Amino acid sequence: MENNYGLDAFIWINIGIFLGLSVFIFVLNTILRKLLNVEKKKWFSFHFVNDLHKKVDWTFRILFVAASFILLMRQPVNIVYPLLLTLVFLLLQEGFRAYLEWKFKPDTNDYIFTLSQIGIVLIYFLLIVQLDLFSLFS
Repeated sequence: MENNYGLDAFIWINIGIFLGLSVFIFVLNTILRKLLNVEKKKWFSFHFVNDLHKKVDWTFRILFVAASFILLMRQPVNIVYPLLLTLVFLLLQEGFRAYLEWKFKPDTNDYIFTLSQIGIVLIYFLLIVQLDLFSLFS
């Protein structure tokens, strides 16, 4: 008898797909950075284009936390709503970043890279929903 460490065999397929997609996105980002000549930024650090970006970004973050708190107060909580809220937050935040990079850093390709990141995140999210990874939507 096969030992799956107490997990269904299907979960291992999902983990493999998830990790495969993550590695693919990492490689794609590396290639895009080289092609567009965009410098790599440190993880979990704040890179603001200007002071306006900093203020609007923190406003988005505060609104996201407030909306998440309100959403989690609902009973019962459906997994779809927090995921959609997070997706909308990321689209607003990164869309605003791309706009400011285009407006205030015209000599760089940063805004193109940011727009490609938005597209990659959307595709990644849609794949997770379409494949129903981890049975989140069942």
